[in-house]
Amino acid sequence: MDSTPFCPNCGELLEFQSQVSEFNCSHCGEALRLSSDHKLILVKPIETYMVLEETPGIVPEGPWEGNVAQPIPAISPQRKRRAAELALQRIANQERDVVRGFFYGSLFVVFGGIFILASSLRWLFVSDDWLNLVGLGLGLVFIPVGIYFGYWFYRSSQALKRDEEEIKREIIRSK
Repeated sequence: MDSTPFCPNCGELLEFQSQVSEFNCSHCGEALRLSSDHKLILVKPIETYMVLEETPGIVPEGPWEGNVAQPIPAISPQRKRRAAELALQRIANQERDVVRGFFYGSLFVVFGGIFILASSLRWLFVSDDWLNLVGLGLGLVFIPVGIYFGYWFYRSSQALKRDEEEIKREIIRSK
């Protein structure tokens, strides 16, 4: 294989020899199998990703007789916790991008104000030619664009905070 694949459990780079068909991740110990078409297959996906929970009163469709509660597959708490941790990391990265975007929106507003101020001062003290209109036009374009960026990134940051709080509540519930 030309590229090194990532572990589906922990996300770290896998290190293995190409002639080996079954191996364990060196970071988390997840048992993996390499198929003949070079795809990663989990050796025990049901045990790793799911747990069987007894849910009284819910009877899945099946060939059995009677109204007996059967085990129903559910996502394991460890898997939920790991997914939530990865989601929190992704939100942290998105928050950095939002802060950067908010900064650019503020820069647009500042430059728009500078263009408007420079064109009005030039209009008052130098002359009234077409350059004043260009500065004024640029200022009138930059300020609304900057305000729009600032508002959009502010709303995005609020949405990310709500998502982060919801994920943290889910982590607390799964413990």
